[in-house]
Amino acid sequence: MTKPVTLLNLGMGVDSAAILTRFIREPAIRPCTLEELAVVTSQVGNEFPDTIRLMEKHLVPAMNANNVRWVQIGKTGPSVKEWKVLEDSRCTSCVHKDGGGFTLADENRNNGVTPQTGGTRKCSIHFKGEPIDRWIVETFPKTPFVQIMGFNDEEHGRAARDSKGGDNNRHVRNYRTPSYPLIEWGWDRKTCEDYLEDFYGEPWAKSCCYFCPYAGQGVERRNLEDRWAAYPELAANTLCLEHLTMAFNHRQPLFKSVSALKTVERHGNDEALRLYWAEMAKTEWAVYRLRRVYRKAENKNGKLISMNGRALEQVATGDRDDMADLLESMAYNENAKVETIEHGIIRAVHAVKDDKEKDWTGYRTDHWLVLAPVGVQDKIAPFFKKHWEHVDGR
Repeated sequence: MTKPVTLLNLGMGVDSAAILTRFIREPAIRPCTLEELAVVTSQVGNEFPDTIRLMEKHLVPAMNANNVRWVQIGKTGPSVKEWKVLEDSRCTSCVHKDGGGFTLADENRNNGVTPQTGGTRKCSIHFKGEPIDRWIVETFPKTPFVQIMGFNDEEHGRAARDSKGGDNNRHVRNYRTPSYPLIEWGWDRKTCEDYLEDFYGEPWAKSCCYFCPYAGQGVERRNLEDRWAAYPELAANTLCLEHLTMAFNHRQPLFKSVSALKTVERHGNDEALRLYWAEMAKTEWAVYRLRRVYRKAENKNGKLISMNGRALEQVATGDRDDMADLLESMAYNENAKVETIEHGIIRAVHAVKDDKEKDWTGYRTDHWLVLAPVGVQDKIAPFFKKHWEHVDGR
């Protein structure tokens, strides 16, 4: 029988860093020799610099000194097939912090969205899970493997979902045996933090994209605000992404109930605000037409289901003043109401679905013209084409 390959998903954060550090320090708890272990990281390209510094100061030298294989992968484009190996080495040269040339921030800008905390973590699936799965399939075809995941003892739910392999392709589901050592050891997040700080002599920073909405939840928000204060250019980049998102969907500030803009203002991060408004002043602008159709109806089993589809089309580009004049002219001709919302976003509204209306069936719509930075790609969802004809398009 073929001996399973042993892989460790290294996200570079507290939990996976604690696992790898303990494997290096304590031979007795290793699932295999360090030479047999393959550590794999999908580099999203939007990490905070303090995480990169900790990796290059501590874990990279430790892996090199112990002949540990580290594979770094990155996305090269938006499709699931567009990825590449950035480095596969037992003497790693660096952390490939910029990813493979196409980052999650690039995808967000192209689509005019930011990650959302509701539902599945699609950003992690697309930029971490899928590239790693494809590397596994190509590197170890039809080979059993143990995949070590960094879920701690407070994350039994995430481990249970992961163990079902719902996000993995068929090959991975058929040959994969998941492993959760932190849960086996009874280590929660604080235990991991204490372990790393005790050994390395400094706290280990949370691994996350600088615009991660999960990092701004609850007690984590203060930590994110402090990191934005240390790296105001990244806070400004976040505000630029949120500006685009809220231009096309005012319901989606970065942190559900509060925007990144209000968070930065409340924290007094004046340098981030200065950089943000400076970027807005020099960018090229466009007028976009946004239409969204919502449908709520009973399926064949009598269950009420909801669907929605979006059409986003760029109308014209130019400097901000010219585009603002064009929007005003189009609003007049189309009898649309001009208004300014958060981030100073100007739009001309035909229709906005009433979010307070709960007991409705049939169709509801959003339809507005909006002034926003260029770069968001035109996109019409299949659902939209099918159902927009049922509404008046106001």
